[in-house]
Order: sequence, then structure tokens, then C-alpha cells
Amino acid sequence: MSSNDEIGKLLDLQVAAEALDYETRFLSKSEGFVYNTLSVLWDDENGEENSFDFTVYPLSEDLEGSVFVQVYAEYDFKISDEGLPGLVNSLPRVNNKLPMGHFDISEDKKILYFKYMLVLPLDYEVSSGFLSDVLDMCIYAYEGFMEGFRSLCL
Repeated sequence: MSSNDEIGKLLDLQVAAEALDYETRFLSKSEGFVYNTLSVLWDDENGEENSFDFTVYPLSEDLEGSVFVQVYAEYDFKISDEGLPGLVNSLPRVNNKLPMGHFDISEDKKILYFKYMLVLPLDYEVSSGFLSDVLDMCIYAYEGFMEGFRSLCL
């Protein structure tokens, strides 16, 4: 996939997200970001701003018929040393309950994140309805476990 195809897919996602009244931000490699990334923003039930970051993988032309889009979000709280064992033990049970995506811990053991890999045919145009379903399920997972994870992590 060329860089133009990658940006094109992210721009298609941006149009679909904005049609659903989500605020978006496009973060470009040309502006110093590591990857071209589309951030889709939403306010949680407490009014706090959150975002899912969409990034196209692989970052090369290895695939001819599909595109992999990573949907990624970090929680805004850090994992304490005391909370880490309980969190590690709970993740397999929580991940088994999710309809899609999974939670994991960063390599430095300080950040808890949600990630979902969306696989699309290369020529697929993302509709607002399709993106709405994906975002609804990702937000459901992210918000549904937030307080439980927060209590384990602090």
C-alpha cells in the first residue's frame, strides 16, 4: 500500500466519522508524527475527552488485496506496581468477554490500552453506518471496563 493509499483510507474514515458528528484530527508524518494517524474524539460518560487512533498497517506495499487498520486507545491512568499483578490476572478473563479487540499492557508495564485490528478489502469504502458499529463496540469495551481497571491500577 502506498503512502497515498494509506492517507486516502484514513481520509475516508475521517469523512465517515465526521458524518457521525465525531470530532477528528489528522496527524501526519509530514508534521513530525511517527505514523499517519486519524484521531476520532468522543466524550465519555464523565465528560472527559477520549480518542481512538486509527493507523493503517502494514506500512509498506506487502499486501495487494487488503488493508489493516489499527484502532487504539490508552487509558489516562497509570498502572501502579501494586495494581499490576491483579490487572495481569484479570486481562485474560476480560478479553474473553469482548466481542472484538483486546486490552493489553505496554512493555514498560505502565499503560493499559485497548486495540482492535480492522481488516478491510483494499477497495472497500467505509460507510458511516459501518464505522458507527465499529466505534460503538470499541467505546462499549473501553468505557465498560474503565472503572474496574482504574480501581485495579491505582
